[in-house]
Amino acid sequence: MNVASALFRPPWSGRRRGKKKVGGSAVRGGGKGVKGGFGAVPAVTWLLLSALLCAWIGGFPACGGAEGRLASAAPVPWGEAWVTDGVVEAVLPGGDVTYIAGDFSYVGPNNGHGAPIDIASSTPLSPFPEVNGAVYAAVSDGSGGWYIGGNFTRVGGSARNCLAHIAAGGGVSSFDPSPNGWVSSLALSGDGSTLYAGGDFTRIGGEDRERIATLDTSTGHATPFDPGADDWVWALALSGDGAVLYAGGYFNSIGGQSCKHLAALDTSTGRAVTFVSGTDDRVRSLSLSGSTLYLGGEFTTVAGEAHRKFAVFRGLYDVKAVVASGQGALEPAVQVLQAGGDAALTAAPAAGWRLASLVDNGQAKQVKPGGMTYTIRDVNEDHLVEATFEPDTAPVSRTWYLAEGCTQGDFETWVLVLNPNPEEVRVDFDFMTSQGERAGPHGFPLPGLSRCSLRLNDFVTDWHVSTRVSATGEVVCERAMYGAARDWAHSSVGVTSPAATWYLAEGCTQGDFETWVLVLNPNPEEVRVDFDFMTSQGERAGPHGFPLPGLSRCSLRLNDFVTDWHVSTRVSATGEVVCERAMYGAARDWAHSSVGFAP
Repeated sequence: MNVASALFRPPWSGRRRGKKKVGGSAVRGGGKGVKGGFGAVPAVTWLLLSALLCAWIGGFPACGGAEGRLASAAPVPWGEAWVTDGVVEAVLPGGDVTYIAGDFSYVGPNNGHGAPIDIASSTPLSPFPEVNGAVYAAVSDGSGGWYIGGNFTRVGGSARNCLAHIAAGGGVSSFDPSPNGWVSSLALSGDGSTLYAGGDFTRIGGEDRERIATLDTSTGHATPFDPGADDWVWALALSGDGAVLYAGGYFNSIGGQSCKHLAALDTSTGRAVTFVSGTDDRVRSLSLSGSTLYLGGEFTTVAGEAHRKFAVFRGLYDVKAVVASGQGALEPAVQVLQAGGDAALTAAPAAGWRLASLVDNGQAKQVKPGGMTYTIRDVNEDHLVEATFEPDTAPVSRTWYLAEGCTQGDFETWVLVLNPNPEEVRVDFDFMTSQGERAGPHGFPLPGLSRCSLRLNDFVTDWHVSTRVSATGEVVCERAMYGAARDWAHSSVGVTSPAATWYLAEGCTQGDFETWVLVLNPNPEEVRVDFDFMTSQGERAGPHGFPLPGLSRCSLRLNDFVTDWHVSTRVSATGEVVCERAMYGAARDWAHSSVGFAP
């Protein structure tokens, strides 16, 4: 048997602390505890240890003849008495010294089953109440206190079943959700108002919850969040923006979906979102640092790949979609993607409403009032996308795009704007050219029930000119173009919404026919454009990956790529663009044009 011993000297002995030779060993008293061997203990603790040790060898009466005072109650050891970290085999009181011996290496304060540790000194911080059972999880409340979860029934002098809040001063707060089973994982929202708890309980905060729940930290009551897991939830990690809660454990189903041991949950709905296929065995720990998720457990494969007991997901980002106001939907509500992935969201207004705005991380995007699919490509950060819907009859600023236009050589281009409202509107004109954006007249006053005509040649000179018209009220826009001293002309109405795909049915590149496709990029970023032709002989590939800088326009002469009497064109872009087609014949004695169709 390994034997260690400790020397106890009561404070009333009158002897000075210091070195004392006992059994051939010298120890110095006055420390926080005795590590190995034997030694003196702080004065206040002598009484505690004496009481505890005497209780071990026969109860309190042997310590001071207190039988009469304790006759009405069972003996109870003093909870603040020091303890050892191993078996005590023998106790020997010896006058003013008590000896203990056994298989231990430490004698010191009883910290219970959990305590905060000072990083600098590696010693327990105090005051901190004793916990009478296992502590499996702890999270700071952000104010110097702690939430703890585990398998216990008391914290300090308060009854707390498996979950408690210890305030900054070491007291136990009134927070008492009282789960009916173990709590093994905790996470706290950034504002401190919501505590996420996982474990093996079925009731918590006054509500039925299957092994996972959220709690209002001010009341301890369960919130409506209710993913429900079919087995133990052992680990939780909350994303930095609070949109996604990662969960690991023994479960096969959570958040209404089949998720083997690992899941990502939408914190607003509790639904599981698309993440990974799971693991082949239990997940016991999760930790999230920035965009990197660490997991450990009993698994050997993660998402179908070999990862024994430990795995890391790098570059995880979430895309959260919310409806800021109005009636409509923006879905899915939450997506989790790895860096470089693409996220697609569908904005759909309710009947009698239209999409008024779409804002991604504070940046306004072009919208289609009737609804649209918005794609975020190459995701490399968290995204918050907000949609605003408004009644379809509400007056709003309107934007029109006119892709065709030329003001160089003998070409002449006009933009016509109709104000069908009884009130005056203000109109802004901006031009997208081969050299990028050029500002035109801004704040142009257009009286109610009137029309204005703007000759683009007076403001910009370029072979490739597109126009964006923005008004403070609903207007109607058209473009007219003339050539060869007005020997020919063509015109087209504008469009109100860009799109990623356009179809242009008309076109001919044989004989004396000449066909052009005009593409406007109204975005500040460059897009890549693919051109494909449908002919009498089937599909023919045109230029692919054509770079079109932001706020500019390109003109593609189809005759340079395909020769056929019957040519239609499909334009596909990595961003939303506007497309138009112009056709000429008989050495440009005549011409016509049309906008494309966007599905």
